Amino acid sequence: PTRRSSDLTIASAGGGLQLGWRAHPVVGAGVGLTTFLHDTGESLAVDSTGETVEVRDFGRLSLFDPFVRFFVPTRGRVEPRFDAGVLLGTYRAPFSESPRFAGGARIGAGIDVWIGPSFSLDFGVDPRIIVIDRTAGVTLQAGMGATVHW
Repeated sequence: PTRRSSDLTIASAGGGLQLGWRAHPVVGAGVGLTTFLHDTGESLAVDSTGETVEVRDFGRLSLFDPFVRFFVPTRGRVEPRFDAGVLLGTYRAPFSESPRFAGGARIGAGIDVWIGPSFSLDFGVDPRIIVIDRTAGVTLQAGMGATVHW
């Protein structure tokens, strides 16, 4: 079959989970796990009726993210934050069964909007550099989350 990668990916979808500990009003540490679609590939294949069809598969990136977070305490409900993390994980290319190592780093900025004493919504942006097979790429991840504090 013929395989080819598609053009540059502009947007992707994914999800993740973070656990953290706020050791001081201005500093915390945590770990995250995230996975998202990285790229697409297309291939020609023959279906059960003998027709040649185009098949699409998605590459996936899964990353473990230990990070340090710095907070700017305020008297209001909106609290700015900044963080830095290391990215370690795997990349599975389209139509591939075996994962490859991926690594990188990120820095981020965002805000926590406190809804109550133990619940906040967070909004942030993280520029990331990710290296796969000695090839580096830069991404910009924007997201929002809900946080439960105890």
